[in-house]
Amino acid sequence: MNEANRKQIIVLAVLMLVAAVFVFRSLSSVPGGGSPSSASKKETSEDSGGTGIVQFQSVFDDVSVNIQELIQNIELVEFQYDDVQIARDPSLPITEGTIGDTINPAFPRGSPSITPDSLVYLAQLKEVTAIIYDETRPMAVVGEKIVEEGYEFRDKPDDDPIVVKSIGKDFVVLSIPSEDQEITKELIKEQ
Repeated sequence: MNEANRKQIIVLAVLMLVAAVFVFRSLSSVPGGGSPSSASKKETSEDSGGTGIVQFQSVFDDVSVNIQELIQNIELVEFQYDDVQIARDPSLPITEGTIGDTINPAFPRGSPSITPDSLVYLAQLKEVTAIIYDETRPMAVVGEKIVEEGYEFRDKPDDDPIVVKSIGKDFVVLSIPSEDQEITKELIKEQ
């Protein structure tokens, strides 16, 4: 063993000893493993009989709340539920079906009937994760495919297509010619 290795071993041993002392002191300073921030130590010679036993006092004991003042400061607010417009009725479930059934998304009333194998449903599942916008030849990543305007999504060659009708700076318009529908999918923004 040369001199450099010996010095490294000595430094390592000293650091381990310091770490062990630090861990021991931090664990033994607060009995029960509690953190010093959750309770404050308070030695009272009259409570402990002069034995030096440390007693804990909760920090919440120092908080005094004036309930009468809080009650007097309550302001009544008149709320008109009819004036508030929400995107959907919160009492309706987001999905339809029961356990064991195929769960279908619940769409607003009056929308076309959508089943898991319908093209509208499949088009709504597509996600636009990237767009390279060029006025002459825009491209986008829809699902797992790099597409241009006119690209056709098909599961089988005989199936009706979902067509990429247009690509904007932050959206893609998908068209379903067989159902005369267009769906605009916005670019998913990373957070």
